[in-house]
Amino acid sequence: MGHVALTTPTWGIVSTLADSYLHSTSQSAGSSAETASVRKESKYSSLPPDYYIFQPVEIETLAPLNASAPNSRLILHVAN
Repeated sequence: MGHVALTTPTWGIVSTLADSYLHSTSQSAGSSAETASVRKESKYSSLPPDYYIFQPVEIETLAPLNASAPNSRLILHVAN
């Protein structure tokens, strides 16, 4: 018998003005969301892909989303 993959969205609000992100966000809007997304992908990389569909969604306090977030089923569901 087969198994069902669990869709487990992870999301976070990234403080755009935090010292750890301030330099990059002053250079490029959305950079702190991208950085947080990469960190979260690394954190959860050990999840078995046969059982989990991982989709990071990071939202900056000043609005930009990480690049893959607009295609997230969570975001599309909330938007509709």
